[in-house]
Amino acid sequence: DLAGAHRQGYQRLPQNRAAQSVTFGEAGVPTGTRAGPEIRIGPVAFWNPNWNSHGVLYLHLAYSAGIAPGSVVRILVNGTMAGTVPLPSVSGGTYPDYRFLISGSAIRIGENELALAADLAPAHPSKAACGGFGPDSSALTIFSDSRIAIIGGAPVVPNNLAAIAAGA
Repeated sequence: DLAGAHRQGYQRLPQNRAAQSVTFGEAGVPTGTRAGPEIRIGPVAFWNPNWNSHGVLYLHLAYSAGIAPGSVVRILVNGTMAGTVPLPSVSGGTYPDYRFLISGSAIRIGENELALAADLAPAHPSKAACGGFGPDSSALTIFSDSRIAIIGGAPVVPNNLAAIAAGA
């Protein structure tokens, strides 16, 4: 259970800021490079103190040459796919500040998790036939300065919770 395993690592963001944010590094996910056809990064645990809010993912990533166009990095919020990041160039590339809007319906008040799952196909079919990926093969780097920001909404206070429980 990812939620239980990482519960102690949640960053509780200050409620007095207009846009609260947490970096991957602050959430315990350091900069890292991984290779292989299926890569999972995270979860990045974050706290949403507001109701009726949404999130923004500011993703800093790089990918090496040799990854086939059509390969993607899936963005998973609380276990549900919220979107994808395309990896369109066979010669590799970088996204120093890829912005992705996380719908308010994807995040919940309180504890949340964001994970990235990359589905990488080798650009050359012969490489796949020979075992696909190795230590010197296509790679994906996610940087620890990537961050999640909570935007908008209103802080949850005990009176709000009583009204919600009463159906008001």
